[in-house]
Amino acid sequence: MYAQGATNIDSNDYEDNCDAAHPAIVKFYIPTECVRINKCLLSYQTSKFRSYETGAASKDLGTLSISTNTTGQSSITTTTDGQHVHTFGQLYTGNDEINGTGHRHWIDIDNTWGGGPHSHNLSHTHGINHTHTIGSHAHDIVYGIYEKPEMPIALTIKVDDTLISDTALNGNDIDLVNYLSTDTNGKIKRGQFHTVEITPNNLARITATVIKQIFMQSRGGGDY
Repeated sequence: MYAQGATNIDSNDYEDNCDAAHPAIVKFYIPTECVRINKCLLSYQTSKFRSYETGAASKDLGTLSISTNTTGQSSITTTTDGQHVHTFGQLYTGNDEINGTGHRHWIDIDNTWGGGPHSHNLSHTHGINHTHTIGSHAHDIVYGIYEKPEMPIALTIKVDDTLISDTALNGNDIDLVNYLSTDTNGKIKRGQFHTVEITPNNLARITATVIKQIFMQSRGGGDY
């Protein structure tokens, strides 16, 4: 005729960043001595993703080399009569050394005495070789609170193995009793942890609380 135990109320809280690949997971335990589960309620809030610092140390990037070699040839034909002279030889220009590298530009002209209709063949090459070296360096950490401007537009909630439909970005006092996993007798499993997974579709920060009201059987003879 009278209770052999007591009603207990406790909560399990969660607050952290999460995303589609890393959901917010709230775990809560229902002990073996639980005789009745009166309430099991979820409240949660979605806010902007938050970080507390920026900056990172860099590695030695080594040497970056860039080499360009362009060769072209052109032909000029004239119909003008008359004898004239063409220079045969090579023109070399440029030796601007920067950090052990140079810039080369030469022109080969292959022509001789000629008269009447004739052609000129001009070949030329440009060679550019240079390197950039970036040594090891570090960036100091800048401390502060940064919030991502965008919010997720949707999220899903799964209780144990059951997906809750029609979820919003915020919710209060959502009854979880009908979603908790049960044993073969249809009784909510005791002596184990149950989980709530909240998964936003983008970077976000989730604050969540699971409050449960359970009736616990009193036991004597404990030695700890």
